[in-house]
Amino acid sequence: MISEDMSPKRSIFPSVALYVVACCTIAALMPAAAAAAGSISGKVVDAATKDPIDGIEVCAGPYPEDGTLGSCATTDSEGRYMIALNPRNYYVVFKGEYYAQQYYDDADYVTRDTIVVGSEPITGIDAEMRHFGAIEGLVKEAGTDEPIADVRVCAWVLVGFNRANPCTVTDSTGSYLLSNVPPDEYVVEFWPEGNLLWQMFDGKESFESGDPVSVGLSEVVTGIDAELPRGAQIAGVVERSDAPVAPPASLACALHIDGKRYRCAKIESDGDYIISALPTDEYLIEFSAEYPQQWETQFWDHEVEWEEADPLSLVAGTTVTGINAVMEHPLSPFLRWLRPHLNAAGTFAPQLASQPAPMAQTPSSQVPKRCRRGLRRKHLSGGKTRCVRRHGRQHRRHRPSRRRLGSGLHPKS
Repeated sequence: MISEDMSPKRSIFPSVALYVVACCTIAALMPAAAAAAGSISGKVVDAATKDPIDGIEVCAGPYPEDGTLGSCATTDSEGRYMIALNPRNYYVVFKGEYYAQQYYDDADYVTRDTIVVGSEPITGIDAEMRHFGAIEGLVKEAGTDEPIADVRVCAWVLVGFNRANPCTVTDSTGSYLLSNVPPDEYVVEFWPEGNLLWQMFDGKESFESGDPVSVGLSEVVTGIDAELPRGAQIAGVVERSDAPVAPPASLACALHIDGKRYRCAKIESDGDYIISALPTDEYLIEFSAEYPQQWETQFWDHEVEWEEADPLSLVAGTTVTGINAVMEHPLSPFLRWLRPHLNAAGTFAPQLASQPAPMAQTPSSQVPKRCRRGLRRKHLSGGKTRCVRRHGRQHRRHRPSRRRLGSGLHPKS
């Protein structure tokens, strides 16, 4: 039997065949597209040791710079890297934490060269990076040549303070090594503990007078030594006026003659203090508490203004003792008066019996009462007074009028 529906059926095989051909074409073109993308690769080593450097950031930036972002990679443990790039011109820069930044072929920003990247990989973009410099030396005590441990050593750049300055401490032999010092000129500072004087290299007493130390890339500057002398010391006892203890959180400070603080020491709870590491000079000694409204600041010897204080002459290497003070509360005079009037409970209880008796009042010493309005005081005999009515204005005596005289009433002859 022949079916009534004689329309031809559409086959799906041509569509499947077309899809397969398209996929094969794309797969065939993918290797060609991958080959069209270029790349750069290379190795980074230390310029001095030739050892590979791990963790160096290598960046390829488009040139000329048009705002397009570049691509970066980080070296592995063998110092190698690879960056995939699109075809164009690039500059390559190498950056490390303790290494000087440089461009490919040991160039700087001005002299940098460009690399033309095409469809083929480019190898051999290597770099030898120069490490930052270092400073080393030895710290001893002047006069004894004994090594000093735990001295803080810092290198301060001469021009500008816009970056962190390297610091370290001396070991038990007095030696130190300041590593990773960027190339520049520095003054080296030695800051010891205890009664030893601070100084700058070479034996200078101020930042401005310190000898500059020049450091280059991969350069180790040696012989930056120091001999630190002992300073002067001041010792004494500070007590409260009402108790043999020091006010809480109090300080003893040595001031320059112009009133500026030089060095301070904490006053212990029992009142003892020692101010150390003072160079030869004249000083004013200040005693102050954390709460000046409770304890008056004073200056040695018993002065409240630094302009009136007695200067104390010190010589390095000596100790002056007996610089004592008694700090008073601002209300101390009132408290000294109040203390005898306090009972065992600490409340105010004036001793009336011990006060002088009031004067006996006599009639002459009595203050008379004030009179009411319209009355006045009249003094009587015996010192007494009383209030009497005020009289009005005194008029002339009444005289008879002429009219009455003419009426036949004549005065007596």
